[in-house]
Amino acid sequence: MRSILKAAAGAALILSSSVLGAAAQGQGYGNHMTYAQPSVVTSRADGQPPVASTAAHRQQAAVATHAMRPREARIMSELQAAQHRINADARHGWLTRSERKRLEGELGRINTQAAAMAGRHHGAIPIGSYRRLQKEVAGLSRDIHRLSNNGVHS
Repeated sequence: MRSILKAAAGAALILSSSVLGAAAQGQGYGNHMTYAQPSVVTSRADGQPPVASTAAHRQQAAVATHAMRPREARIMSELQAAQHRINADARHGWLTRSERKRLEGELGRINTQAAAMAGRHHGAIPIGSYRRLQKEVAGLSRDIHRLSNNGVHS
Protein backbone atom coordinates (compact mmCIF):
# COMPACT_ATOMS: atom_id res chain seq x y z
CA MET A 1 0.00 0.00 0.00
CA ARG A 2 2.86 2.30 0.83
CA SER A 3 4.18 1.97 -2.74
CA ILE A 4 0.79 3.03 -4.14
CA LEU A 5 0.81 6.14 -1.98
CA LYS A 6 4.43 6.89 -2.93
CA ALA A 7 3.58 6.48 -6.62
CA ALA A 8 0.59 8.80 -6.29
CA ALA A 9 2.67 11.41 -4.46
CA GLY A 10 5.41 11.14 -7.07
CA ALA A 11 2.92 11.50 -9.91
CA ALA A 12 1.41 14.58 -8.25
CA LEU A 13 4.86 16.13 -7.83
CA ILE A 14 5.82 15.45 -11.43
CA LEU A 15 2.49 16.73 -12.70
CA SER A 16 2.66 19.95 -10.68
CA SER A 17 6.23 20.67 -11.75
CA SER A 18 5.43 19.99 -15.41
CA VAL A 19 2.38 22.27 -15.27
CA LEU A 20 4.52 25.03 -13.81
CA GLY A 21 7.10 24.41 -16.53
CA ALA A 22 4.42 24.73 -19.23
CA ALA A 23 3.23 28.00 -17.74
CA ALA A 24 6.81 29.29 -17.72
CA GLN A 25 7.16 28.50 -21.45
CA GLY A 26 4.49 31.02 -22.45
CA GLN A 27 5.25 34.69 -22.76
CA GLY A 28 2.65 36.81 -21.09
CA TYR A 29 1.25 39.87 -22.87
CA GLY A 30 -1.42 41.25 -20.62
CA ASN A 31 -3.98 38.49 -20.17
CA HIS A 32 -2.87 36.59 -23.29
CA MET A 33 -0.37 33.75 -23.33
CA THR A 34 1.54 32.76 -26.43
CA TYR A 35 2.91 29.27 -26.79
CA ALA A 36 5.50 27.64 -28.99
CA GLN A 37 4.49 26.59 -32.48
CA PRO A 38 3.14 23.06 -32.82
CA SER A 39 5.75 20.37 -33.17
CA VAL A 40 4.76 18.02 -35.99
CA VAL A 41 5.62 14.36 -35.75
CA THR A 42 6.86 13.27 -39.16
CA SER A 43 6.69 9.51 -38.63
CA ARG A 44 4.98 7.20 -36.18
CA ALA A 45 5.82 3.65 -35.32
CA ASP A 46 2.20 2.47 -35.64
CA GLY A 47 1.85 3.72 -39.24
CA GLN A 48 -0.81 6.33 -38.38
CA PRO A 49 -0.65 9.83 -39.92
CA PRO A 50 1.43 12.48 -38.12
CA VAL A 51 -0.19 14.50 -35.34
CA ALA A 52 0.44 18.16 -34.46
CA SER A 53 0.63 19.04 -30.77
CA THR A 54 2.03 21.69 -28.50
CA ALA A 55 3.48 21.46 -25.04
CA ALA A 56 0.46 23.38 -23.74
CA HIS A 57 -2.00 20.85 -25.19
CA ARG A 58 -0.05 17.94 -23.74
CA GLN A 59 -0.01 19.60 -20.32
CA GLN A 60 -3.74 20.34 -20.45
CA ALA A 61 -4.45 16.73 -21.35
CA ALA A 62 -2.29 15.50 -18.48
CA VAL A 63 -4.02 17.80 -16.01
CA ALA A 64 -7.47 16.78 -17.25
CA THR A 65 -6.75 13.07 -16.85
CA HIS A 66 -5.12 13.30 -13.41
CA ALA A 67 -7.25 15.91 -11.64
CA MET A 68 -9.15 14.46 -8.71
CA ARG A 69 -12.75 15.38 -8.15
CA PRO A 70 -13.97 16.17 -4.61
CA ARG A 71 -15.41 12.71 -3.86
CA GLU A 72 -12.33 10.89 -5.08
CA ALA A 73 -10.06 13.31 -3.21
CA ARG A 74 -12.03 12.78 0.01
CA ILE A 75 -11.86 8.99 -0.25
CA MET A 76 -8.12 9.11 -0.98
CA SER A 77 -7.57 11.51 1.92
CA GLU A 78 -9.43 9.22 4.31
CA LEU A 79 -7.46 6.22 3.07
CA GLN A 80 -4.21 8.11 3.60
CA ALA A 81 -5.28 8.97 7.16
CA ALA A 82 -6.13 5.29 7.75
CA GLN A 83 -2.67 4.29 6.48
CA HIS A 84 -1.09 6.75 8.94
CA ARG A 85 -3.16 5.27 11.79
CA ILE A 86 -2.11 1.74 10.83
CA ASN A 87 1.56 2.79 10.73
CA ALA A 88 1.35 4.59 14.08
CA ASP A 89 -0.46 1.72 15.81
CA ALA A 90 2.06 -0.78 14.43
CA ARG A 91 4.94 1.43 15.58
CA HIS A 92 3.47 1.50 19.09
CA GLY A 93 3.16 -2.28 19.04
CA TRP A 94 -0.63 -2.21 19.18
CA LEU A 95 -0.97 -4.17 15.93
CA THR A 96 0.69 -7.47 15.15
CA ARG A 97 2.32 -7.99 11.78
CA SER A 98 -0.62 -10.14 10.60
CA GLU A 99 -3.18 -7.56 11.76
CA ARG A 100 -1.27 -4.84 9.94
CA LYS A 101 -1.12 -6.89 6.74
CA ARG A 102 -4.86 -7.61 6.97
CA LEU A 103 -5.71 -3.92 7.45
CA GLU A 104 -3.38 -2.81 4.64
CA GLY A 105 -4.96 -5.43 2.37
CA GLU A 106 -8.40 -4.05 3.14
CA LEU A 107 -7.13 -0.51 2.58
CA GLY A 108 -5.58 -1.51 -0.74
CA ARG A 109 -8.81 -3.16 -1.89
CA ILE A 110 -10.81 0.00 -1.14
CA ASN A 111 -8.17 2.14 -2.85
CA THR A 112 -8.29 -0.06 -5.95
CA GLN A 113 -12.10 0.12 -6.05
CA ALA A 114 -12.06 3.92 -5.71
CA ALA A 115 -9.44 4.35 -8.42
CA ALA A 116 -11.28 1.99 -10.77
CA MET A 117 -14.60 3.74 -10.16
CA ALA A 118 -13.05 7.17 -10.74
CA GLY A 119 -11.33 5.87 -13.88
CA ARG A 120 -14.60 4.59 -15.32
CA HIS A 121 -16.32 7.92 -14.71
CA HIS A 122 -13.53 10.36 -15.65
CA GLY A 123 -12.61 11.08 -12.02
CA ALA A 124 -16.18 11.57 -10.81
CA ILE A 125 -17.37 8.88 -8.41
CA PRO A 126 -21.17 8.47 -8.62
CA ILE A 127 -23.02 9.22 -5.38
CA GLY A 128 -24.14 5.62 -4.81
CA SER A 129 -20.62 4.28 -5.24
CA TYR A 130 -19.27 7.10 -3.08
CA ARG A 131 -21.62 6.17 -0.24
CA ARG A 132 -20.60 2.51 -0.51
CA LEU A 133 -16.92 3.47 -0.45
CA GLN A 134 -17.55 5.73 2.55
CA LYS A 135 -19.13 2.79 4.40
CA GLU A 136 -16.13 0.61 3.57
CA VAL A 137 -13.72 3.31 4.80
CA ALA A 138 -15.77 3.61 8.03
CA GLY A 139 -15.58 -0.18 8.41
CA LEU A 140 -11.81 -0.02 7.93
CA SER A 141 -11.59 2.66 10.60
CA ARG A 142 -13.61 0.48 12.99
CA ASP A 143 -11.35 -2.49 12.23
CA ILE A 144 -8.23 -0.42 12.94
CA HIS A 145 -9.69 0.69 16.26
CA ARG A 146 -10.88 -2.80 17.20
CA LEU A 147 -7.60 -4.52 16.32
CA SER A 148 -5.38 -1.90 17.92
CA ASN A 149 -7.41 -2.05 21.14
CA ASN A 150 -7.82 -5.81 21.40
CA GLY A 151 -5.18 -6.06 24.12
CA VAL A 152 -4.24 -4.05 27.17
CA HIS A 153 -1.91 -1.20 26.28
CA SER A 154 0.23 0.65 28.75
